Amino acid sequence: VAFVTDYGLAYANKRLLQNGVDAAVLSAGRVIDETAPPQATCAEMLTYAGTARAEAETIFRQNAPDTGASLRPGAAGFTVECVDGLGMVVTAAGHQESPAFFGGVFGISRVPIAQSAKAVVAVEGEVRGLRPFGVCNLDAQSVIDFPAQAKTLSFTKGSEGCGTGSGNWGLLDLDGFKGGGNNDIKDRIEFGFEGTIPDLANVQSETGNFGGGLTDAMNAILGENIPLPVFDKVNAGSGSNLTYNVVGYLVVTICAYDFGGASAGSTSVCFDQPEWNTSTGATAGAGGKGKGKGGGGGGSTTNYLQVKHVKYYPVGEANTDCELGSATCDFGTRVVKLAH
Repeated sequence: VAFVTDYGLAYANKRLLQNGVDAAVLSAGRVIDETAPPQATCAEMLTYAGTARAEAETIFRQNAPDTGASLRPGAAGFTVECVDGLGMVVTAAGHQESPAFFGGVFGISRVPIAQSAKAVVAVEGEVRGLRPFGVCNLDAQSVIDFPAQAKTLSFTKGSEGCGTGSGNWGLLDLDGFKGGGNNDIKDRIEFGFEGTIPDLANVQSETGNFGGGLTDAMNAILGENIPLPVFDKVNAGSGSNLTYNVVGYLVVTICAYDFGGASAGSTSVCFDQPEWNTSTGATAGAGGKGKGKGGGGGGSTTNYLQVKHVKYYPVGEANTDCELGSATCDFGTRVVKLAH
């Protein structure tokens, strides 16, 4: 019974010790991120390691066991380093001699315990060049689950499983300024949106439709890798007042499209004719005759994009493919997360 009591206390202290080092590395990482200049490189961020160590010590003491727990001295207890493929890694190691109240009878007065934790400071998985085609996360998952296959996405005024609202085709107004219609849609398709979405939980819908002569814009991105916003629900509203909750970014290669009418489709080298026929009910290729589910732009029932998976970035997740301070993919927003 004596040993059970002492080791039970040691187990409880070990959990508190883990809480302490977890909190220490997260807080230290945030201090470095908040103190360093925006878009600083990892090497530049390392200069703030001393401030981060002081923060780690303070936060550790607030969360670790009350009696005798501490971070190990020097580099054994706290380090900050740059690691390829991860970002900046903050490591803390704590230890304690947990009291043994009953073990003393057998010559055991302390139970040594130790725990460690790592946190990563990395570029947030934010993208530039978004196109206005909003993809329901259920459809996005079907693309992600079969990365070697081309998959066809449909855009209608009906629900694709994430909800819907009247008067909208699943086109998103990424800059938050209402209006623009098809001229705005053409520009966003060909050149993408280079800014930051103002409110990811309430991304506005775009006025306009697929019937406004989008052929040149779509042909410009055929075969290219482009990012699309992924949403998991449609909020209340209708028309231009409808909003979407964006949860990620799906990077795909555009294999084919068919918007019918003034935007009759075309294909690129990754086009999969059998998959297209199955998904659209067509008896011809993109832009051909015999589209089984309708393809007629603004007045049609359904418009189609065939895409192939490249990458998916959930909102708030780290983009470990991007180096801290990169001029091409680090837009100044970082995430600090425990590394397991």
